[in-house]
Amino acid sequence: MLEALSILNGYKVSNHICYVAFLREIMDMEKNADQFNSFRKLRNGLNYYGEDITTCNAMIVIKEMDDLLIVLKDVVKRILDKK
Repeated sequence: MLEALSILNGYKVSNHICYVAFLREIMDMEKNADQFNSFRKLRNGLNYYGEDITTCNAMIVIKEMDDLLIVLKDVVKRILDKK
């Protein structure tokens, strides 16, 4: 969804940190940028540093990711509806 959103706005984003900046600076979605950045840090911790996450926390994060996806889908849909 972030890739679609950036392309619809004329941007080619090449990494996760730039998606955070895109959400914050171009889309003016500060809260969502912070949320995505926390997901990015969590993923990096799990994948690269061997950090653990409890099942309870994982379920909370999955719900938060689903909520962010719904927001992003809505923004993409609104942009497409205008075209």
